[in-house]
Amino acid sequence: DLLAQIESALATCQSTTDAFNAINGLVNQLFPNLTGAIYATNSARSHAEAAAVWNNSHEVAISFAVGDCWALKMGSTFQGTPRKGQACEHLGEPQPTAYMCVPLQSPDGPVGVLYLAENREGALTPSAQQNAVRFSERFGVALHGAAATDSTKTSATRDRATGLYNRAHAEELLTTELGHIVDGRGSLAVVMVDIAQLRRINTEFGPK
Repeated sequence: DLLAQIESALATCQSTTDAFNAINGLVNQLFPNLTGAIYATNSARSHAEAAAVWNNSHEVAISFAVGDCWALKMGSTFQGTPRKGQACEHLGEPQPTAYMCVPLQSPDGPVGVLYLAENREGALTPSAQQNAVRFSERFGVALHGAAATDSTKTSATRDRATGLYNRAHAEELLTTELGHIVDGRGSLAVVMVDIAQLRRINTEFGPK
């Protein structure tokens, strides 16, 4: 069962990158006769960007405003038939005979959307529609958890005021690179820069 395989793979993910890598090669098997894409929303929930695409990827939008997708606006599955004038504004050309958008739900609302479109009429079967909903429920929760882990890690390795990497990140990076040197995989140079009167500059111009 592909859905069980996907759920098992997602259980070990520690980042959003891990989550998308986990479904790579599986999601296109789950929907082999459909053009598909998985979009992740940005932190402001204003735009969605394609993170995974399969089958006729040239027909899929790279990114779009959240307001261009009925599923994201409504927070529920939307099935469109462009011929009848029922369509999201993010559809590419040529427009499919039928398609569906399923929001990737999380406790904080949609974190993305699954887009599936027919390559041929009748390909969006009831079974495919059911699998789309089941997949989206699982992946939305996994993506939300992975994003929280990403945020925690970012907070631990970046300065809150400037967004620059901090000492903890430098120590982690140095440990990794020193390990490469011990293994005989290259050399390492460390450059330290001392900015004179940094406190005065920071006071006058701000941390950013």
